[in-house]
Amino acid sequence: MSALWSIAGKDLLLLWRDRAALFWLLGLPLLFATFFGAVFPGGGGGGRAMSVVLVDDAANDGSRAFVRRLETSAALRLAAGTLQQARAAVRDGDATAYLHVVRMPDDGLGMFGGTRPELELGLDPSRRAEAGVLQGLVMEALFGGFREVFADRDRGREAAAVALESVRAADELPAVQRLVLTTFLESLDRFLAGVEMPAGDAAGPFEPRLAIVDVARTTNRPFTPFEISFPQAIVWGLMGTAAGLALTLVRERREGTMVRLLAAPVGRATLLGGKLAASFVASCAVVAVLVAVGALVFGVRVPAPLALLAAALCSALAFAGLMLLLSTLGDTEQAVAGGSWGVLLVCAMLGGGMVPQFVMPDWMLAAGAVSPVRWAIAALEGATWRGVGAGRLLTSCAVLVGMGAATAAVGCARLRRRV
Repeated sequence: MSALWSIAGKDLLLLWRDRAALFWLLGLPLLFATFFGAVFPGGGGGGRAMSVVLVDDAANDGSRAFVRRLETSAALRLAAGTLQQARAAVRDGDATAYLHVVRMPDDGLGMFGGTRPELELGLDPSRRAEAGVLQGLVMEALFGGFREVFADRDRGREAAAVALESVRAADELPAVQRLVLTTFLESLDRFLAGVEMPAGDAAGPFEPRLAIVDVARTTNRPFTPFEISFPQAIVWGLMGTAAGLALTLVRERREGTMVRLLAAPVGRATLLGGKLAASFVASCAVVAVLVAVGALVFGVRVPAPLALLAAALCSALAFAGLMLLLSTLGDTEQAVAGGSWGVLLVCAMLGGGMVPQFVMPDWMLAAGAVSPVRWAIAALEGATWRGVGAGRLLTSCAVLVGMGAATAAVGCARLRRRV
């Protein structure tokens, strides 16, 4: 065992003395987190249909017509549920947002009769840019009822008559506003071809109310965009560690250092175990430094330290095993460097390390399941700002450990044939 840690200590010392390598392990991830946290404070829009959980508490003809109009949009994928289920789906990352229909007029002109539509949009804060798209689709569906009413002259006149009765019965309306609405509704039979809503930002009593709720926010502390970018930055640090130590291993093979070590009373298991231990310790150190910088400098919250520790250890194990496999991609440092970063960049693209997963098509999301980057980001986010349940966190950790064991086994088998 002492020989194993001696080999690990030697590799760590060489890594510490290589200042250029340290930049790729720590400097680049910090630049990544700072840049993307500042430039993309709320995430990005999506190129695929946004999944939205719909909660219809109004449950009347108006709300059902509103839902039917939403369902015609190719940009949305709706699923019904309770408010509790909807909030959990957004919090766990299974849905982009939820839409809660609190109140809705019974007919297309009901808002003129004093019934104010009231909705709540619960949004994942990492997808803030999609809020504008969702609000636009919701407002389009809300006022789509006017087009349906005006397309049928008889229906339009009937709806206008119902709204007119409501206006006349609404004692709380100011006299001027009642006069304007009455005049407008009485004139509908003469210009049913179209209607223009009053312009301006004034919040009248009939303006639809759409509240935006951050589901992932569990404390009163303001949400920081760096909490979104730092898990990705940590994964980039882990990838740099794996690629850097894979180069040291191929260098020792090329220079004959590994042959000399095997000639000494050091078995292959001890030698490879030392390499894995060095990669694991270095990965843990990178995670610790980046988490400390994120918490102390950028305000990244760590609400569950033990969960974050488990996520960090499992991520480090996954990339330590991957390091052994990467070291067998060639016989020269140039070949291993090119092959390692080629594999790692593909993993980053599929796993959300470069492009957020919510802009990916479904087939790419399915392909990303083979990427350790995806599971590492899921585990790190789940242990920090997402705060997912223990079951989901354990799933991510188990997949990471399995990937680390599998890649380490394949890497060891390939190295036995090369040394």
